[in-house]
Amino acid sequence: LHTPVQNTWAADSGDERHGGIMRALCLRAFTNSLGLVAQEQPTLLKSILDVQSRHLVSRSFINALLDDLAGAIRPPAVAQGTRLASAHEAALAIRCLGLLGEYSDVAKSQIINESVLGSLEKARATGKATHDILAEEADRAYTRLTEDVRSC
Repeated sequence: LHTPVQNTWAADSGDERHGGIMRALCLRAFTNSLGLVAQEQPTLLKSILDVQSRHLVSRSFINALLDDLAGAIRPPAVAQGTRLASAHEAALAIRCLGLLGEYSDVAKSQIINESVLGSLEKARATGKATHDILAEEADRAYTRLTEDVRSC
């Protein structure tokens, strides 16, 4: 019989992998929920973000989504099995940022003040070469976030 050896590295590696999977699933569920409410009840979403769930537009939450933009340029092999965002998670984070910025003035000002537009440009350029959904989401979010500026 082979007895498994307790290995701290293996346990940490499993935790990292599990954490990454759970994070990606949560991001997908949140993104889909946000998109559905925006599509079906846009007035409700604005109210939720402005009054009931301000933590969704807090600096720490926005910064967590901004951190995921780094996944846009990260090769899949580097992100696999870790908690690091991949290009797919970056696309989901970009979709969230675009929706939050569209339905919350607080989120929009934080996103634009964090100079995300440059990161969106980088994600769009990278996406055009490697990940179509990333490019589409970056383009859509850029349009949502700069609509006021472009209409002046």
